[in-house]
Amino acid sequence: MAKERVSSDIDRKLRIEADKKANELGISRAKLIEISLESELGRFNVHKENKRLTERVKTSEQDIAELQHQLTTAETEHKDTRDRLEHEKTALRDELKAEKVESDRRWSENQKLIGQRDVFEERAKSLEKERDKFKANLKQIASHLGVPDTVKHCKQRIDELQASIEDKKRERNHFKAQAEEAQSKLNVCDTKLTLLLTRTWWERLWNVLPWIE
Repeated sequence: MAKERVSSDIDRKLRIEADKKANELGISRAKLIEISLESELGRFNVHKENKRLTERVKTSEQDIAELQHQLTTAETEHKDTRDRLEHEKTALRDELKAEKVESDRRWSENQKLIGQRDVFEERAKSLEKERDKFKANLKQIASHLGVPDTVKHCKQRIDELQASIEDKKRERNHFKAQAEEAQSKLNVCDTKLTLLLTRTWWERLWNVLPWIE
């Protein structure tokens, strides 16, 4: 719609200019157009126009050939670009697949590490409970031993007690040997006493019993 309005404006402007020039020459607009056409036809040279058109055709053919060459080059470049982009797309797809495999592997390892971490945390809690229990037992043992509640002091005191026990064992063994020796001597004395008493009894009995001749 806008294009038709522009054409109408140009046509009206040309008519106004033609009427103005025709009025200046004192002729009608139709006569002015006729004179103008005759003037243009008078200056028209067929050979010159044919040469000009031939050159234009040649130039157009050259332009077409150049455009065809540019089009072929552009198509080749487009094909090369398309092939390159296709190759890059394939490479990127393969890279993405590899990255996905690596990501899945890392995720699996991460899950495994999380599981190990949970196990370690549970083990740490258990060890902490055992440590607290050990500390309580150590404190109780240290209290019984009458030493500070450290492993070093408790071990030192236990070593001292063990040394004392060894001394007591040696002393007990010594007393046991002495007791066994005393028991052996007592048994000997008892045997001798029994024999002595038996002999005395027979002697008394011998003296008391009447003798038969």
